[in-house]
Amino acid sequence: MGASGWAYYIPFDPDISKALQQLKERVFKAGDYLSIYTKAELMDYLVKELLVLENTNPRSDSEESLFEEYLTHFKQLKSLPEPTTIEEQIRELLAVNRENGSHSILDINGISPKPGFGLAAPLSEQELLNLFGTDKPTEEMIKSQENVLMDLRSRWEATYVIVYKDGEPEWIYFCGFSGD
Repeated sequence: MGASGWAYYIPFDPDISKALQQLKERVFKAGDYLSIYTKAELMDYLVKELLVLENTNPRSDSEESLFEEYLTHFKQLKSLPEPTTIEEQIRELLAVNRENGSHSILDINGISPKPGFGLAAPLSEQELLNLFGTDKPTEEMIKSQENVLMDLRSRWEATYVIVYKDGEPEWIYFCGFSGD
């Protein structure tokens, strides 16, 4: 399937982690993400595949490996408690999608000063100056460099930028690529 690029604006909050969580809740509630299966659908699929593999005699090494992988994944899904919060619902979605991800900001787990897997990091002051000629970019500046911003990080990493209007923070812009 390949990775998907995504970008979002959320009103500025000095607590970037809190803003990220609010954005993730907004995206989840809107259903603006990819999910191949629901938990129940995936569990049904795994049971059917396990039954086929269980009745394959003898199993090749690759079939045995697949059987173990499916069984482990099934047990993991079965052990998940019923979600009662949005955070738990997101965790369940990601456990179901696994390496496929959600192709959205939901694949980003937190904020970090430096880029990393599953993390959103700010641009350095030098990167801001190189891209925008200022450390206080406006929405128009962000839009003009959106393609560049999307390409700054590796897959499964995000960038965030504080967006200014009249010299004051107005938005936080998040962008990245995730999914497989």
